[in-house]
Amino acid sequence: MTTAAVNRSATVLDINGKRLSPAAIRRGLMINIAAGALGNSWAALALGMPLIMFMERVGVAGVVIGLMAMVQNLAMVMQIPSALVAERVASRSKFWFWVVMPHRLLWYVPAFLALYYGRDPRVGWYLLGVVTISSLLASAGTASWYSWMMDLIPKRVRGRFWSLRQSVVMLANLLSMVLAGLILDARWGGKDSSETMVGFAVVYLVAATLGCADILLHMSVPEPQRRQVNLTGRVLESLREPFRNRDFLWVTLAFGMWNFSLGFARFGEVYLKRECGVQYSELSALFISTALGCVVASYVWSRIMDRIGNRTACLLMFAIAPVFALAWWLAPVGEVTLAFLPGQPVVPKIIVTLFVVNFFAAAFYSCTGLTQITLCSASTTPGNRTLAMAVHWTAVGVLASLGPVLGGMVMDLWEKTNINLMLPFGLPLSYQHVLVLIHMLLTWFVALPLLRKVQKSQGELPVSTFMGNPLRVMGLIQNIMLFDGAVTAKERARAVTQAGVRRLSYAVDDLRGKLDDPSMLVRQNAAAALGRIGTDAAVRVLLDKLADPHSDLAPTIARALRKCRRPDVVDALIAKMKVGDQESIREIALTLGCLGDRRAVEPLLEILRSSDNPQLLSSSGEALASLDEKGAVFEILARMRDSDNPMLRRSLAVAAGDLLGGRGRFYALLVQEEKEPGGAAFSESLGDLRSFLKKAGKDAKVRSRCAECLDQFEDAYAEGDLQQAGEQLIAGAIQLASLHLGLTAVTDREVLLDILICRDAHLGAGVWLCKLLELDGDRLDVVYILLVLHFFRQWCLRQQGSGRGA
Repeated sequence: MTTAAVNRSATVLDINGKRLSPAAIRRGLMINIAAGALGNSWAALALGMPLIMFMERVGVAGVVIGLMAMVQNLAMVMQIPSALVAERVASRSKFWFWVVMPHRLLWYVPAFLALYYGRDPRVGWYLLGVVTISSLLASAGTASWYSWMMDLIPKRVRGRFWSLRQSVVMLANLLSMVLAGLILDARWGGKDSSETMVGFAVVYLVAATLGCADILLHMSVPEPQRRQVNLTGRVLESLREPFRNRDFLWVTLAFGMWNFSLGFARFGEVYLKRECGVQYSELSALFISTALGCVVASYVWSRIMDRIGNRTACLLMFAIAPVFALAWWLAPVGEVTLAFLPGQPVVPKIIVTLFVVNFFAAAFYSCTGLTQITLCSASTTPGNRTLAMAVHWTAVGVLASLGPVLGGMVMDLWEKTNINLMLPFGLPLSYQHVLVLIHMLLTWFVALPLLRKVQKSQGELPVSTFMGNPLRVMGLIQNIMLFDGAVTAKERARAVTQAGVRRLSYAVDDLRGKLDDPSMLVRQNAAAALGRIGTDAAVRVLLDKLADPHSDLAPTIARALRKCRRPDVVDALIAKMKVGDQESIREIALTLGCLGDRRAVEPLLEILRSSDNPQLLSSSGEALASLDEKGAVFEILARMRDSDNPMLRRSLAVAAGDLLGGRGRFYALLVQEEKEPGGAAFSESLGDLRSFLKKAGKDAKVRSRCAECLDQFEDAYAEGDLQQAGEQLIAGAIQLASLHLGLTAVTDREVLLDILICRDAHLGAGVWLCKLLELDGDRLDVVYILLVLHFFRQWCLRQQGSGRGA
């Protein structure tokens, strides 16, 4: 969560009408995270592994354990009446305090039960009563707390904040699990942990104290002024209001079924303790692994959730997370010595397996909770959010409540059966394996389809983006994190470049902002990246910036648009060409040539006729050649002859060569002649003329004179006598053309040239080129000579219908 993000948030007033500064909001969010760490420590100690083990120690049945989970879910029905009250009280924070503080104080009771009742079976029912009352009070405060927090947290950073908060609170969870394992396995009064209940008493004393501290610290978080409440006079109408948004319905049903499926997977600790004989510290290790996975994953999710879209993130979690439950089916039997740990402890192999798997599984399971908050909030209106959140959690709780009870019934029924089946790695098939299978099937075939009905948000990445090559997916995630974390110009430039290379369509909005970055490198790389991405949104951003008279990115944008063949792109480029500077016009001309839209011909010809800038002449000539504008060849040849700039003459010669003899062929000849003057390319071109001469016409005398001219041309070219070479090449080429067209009887050279020009428009351009070269005399350049050779070679090949080189 960045300072800038908070600063960009809208003005927020507290409940007294005073403005909450960005600093006050940031301070409140930090206090919330610190209080959340205390609260999560309470939850880990009071409701986590210690509670289940407490119930197991006093010998309660599986259905009672299921009932304990059920009442926690059913207690969510309290959110609706409490939300109706909370919307009408002056302060949500004070209402929350007086409701939730008794809920935390109740957790001193289990400490008393552990010390004075020990293993009395009645303790299980007493604990069920404590959990029921505590859950009702906790649920009564949930809606007001969420409403309070959602009004405080800037919308832009909600996903990032919840991820950061989860990372911190899960770290607290980790430490609490370490503490719980040490306390429960410790010897109290010289007795083994299995012989005394003192460890449980200490755990609940610590838990209750931390829980109360959480509530007290929370009261330092500022409370924003509530938005206008949109409650109708009728309660039922108010309850129906959130469901008018269909997304709210699908989110609620999807998470209701998700939590229902999770209820079947709540018996893993009981299975490990009863069936595998694991110790409390080993169970704590599994919770620690889970906490570590959440901490690491929260760092990643905090950077990518808001970018890829919460719906997409949740769909991925629903699809992938249940796969990790297969670890219960594939875990090996037996024990292993951990030689790398102090004391070289011997632990069950299933613990080692689950320790590793839980770390990765937590990364996916934890994200679902983060997305649930954001998806639900996004499908509600600020004016009715408190009640809507209460309706959501109530519906989710009711749907989820049956899961643990049904799971407990499966557990009890299984223990009465005599099924002796072995799993692949030696473990006997048990109720836990059936329960996790039910969880997987319900998630994939019920919860996931329901979530898919939620409408996609703007800018959300499709799920398919993250399917397929795992290395590509990791690259996407890495780039998202790099993009978000870049603080130097070099890092930011690298990030935007990678966004373009990977064509990350979700980054278009971020790249839009980078077009105004203080660093020129970043601005140019952002424009190039948008061009690579090439979506309609990306092109629209580039065109908007191209039209900005204050932008210095016109040349870069023109280069970026070279693959965007769209009419509006051509229109925008032509418009910019009229008012742009010379660098912009040069790049725009080249881009117009690449786009192939013939509407660009006239503006390009105008530049060729009127400009004296060598770069503009070169780029416009190249663009016209790309557009295959044959009529431009005369303008190009005229500007080539008038120029004293050798580089410009070569560039225009290449453009003319493309128009006279096929795109790219003259350039190839020119490059090969630079490497090897008079080499294979030259010989092949001259050989094609001689081959054509053997079949041209019936006048042997003219054929002989033509062959002699070509021989003399070859000798003069080899000796570097360009004037003689040019004269002999032109003479031989003109005779070759007249021989082929049956014009050998025309003896007047000027008349012959005029007839050749009129007979064939394409040949006429070549003949006109020859006349220009004759006028140049001693100014002949090797490029001119090669251009004439190239033209007549291509003309000969075209006349004889040869495919070679044509």
